[in-house]
Amino acid sequence: MATERVESLIEHIRGECVRLLGRQPGCGFPVAQGWLITCAHVVGRETPLGSPIEARPWRGVARQALLRHLDRETDLALLEDPATAAATAVFGDDIQRGDPLVGIGFPVREQQPELDGFTAELEFITRQVDQASGREMRLVKLKAGHIEYGFSGGPVINPRSGRVIGVTRLSRDTQLDLGGWAIPADAVRAFCDDAGIDLTPADALQPAVGGMMATMPTERLRDLLLSLPGWNSRRRRLSLLEIALGRGHPVLRQVEWEGSAAQLAWDVAKACEDYPEPTASGLSPACALLAAIPRELGRSPARDLEIRALGAMLSCSELTGP
Repeated sequence: MATERVESLIEHIRGECVRLLGRQPGCGFPVAQGWLITCAHVVGRETPLGSPIEARPWRGVARQALLRHLDRETDLALLEDPATAAATAVFGDDIQRGDPLVGIGFPVREQQPELDGFTAELEFITRQVDQASGREMRLVKLKAGHIEYGFSGGPVINPRSGRVIGVTRLSRDTQLDLGGWAIPADAVRAFCDDAGIDLTPADALQPAVGGMMATMPTERLRDLLLSLPGWNSRRRRLSLLEIALGRGHPVLRQVEWEGSAAQLAWDVAKACEDYPEPTASGLSPACALLAAIPRELGRSPARDLEIRALGAMLSCSELTGP
């Protein structure tokens, strides 16, 4: 994928990061609409659930997010933040030793916070034993990166795949570029699953890097549906489709509702092609579905870009404006 697409994706995720002022300054970023993730040590491992934590976007007004879930052992925390839109980040474990990685956060230099990043390299997937619980932990070990105070809780991105492969946790030395450790994507997914937070499916394609994007509109619509927050929930995807298409549209009668999320995404995309009868809004089913996604699920820069691209391919004139 072109270098400019790589930089665009990283810039979108960077723009969604917020500076958190909890027990110590750190970074948080969206994992789903209304939810930020960070490290437990950023908000404070002993901070009571329900406590307000100040969240400061780099541009915009500071706001209060509420601590809702915390795991001291994995060092992860979830904050409820209604101002958080649907996430651009997709978590994935597709990493190889030697992969270059990019981290984002808010280091403080000369008493001034900066929105900055670090580059590092995947050295190893290491294992540690928590001294208090005896629980074994997997961590992504980074080398050759200058990880300073303020990067904790921020995303670590693999530009080769476009996936967030972890959350920055520790530095080997905040004064030198010796690297550090990140909490891996599978631990983040397990933590969010336990909290009842639906993340974008790990196998969903996004307008990212490291592989060819599906070129046919039907395949791209399928991949877009799979990437939606809540698509793994039968109730939420049914609600979205009924709102977009209307309950009586032929597309809804042609899909197998009891199938997997991936199969349903394909069935819906194919049915939109096979049954193009206009919806109640006068739009084709595919265009009506594309129009409903940002309206019902909120805005997401990367997703909105793909919606506009698909809208152009499908001649959805109402979706292709600036």
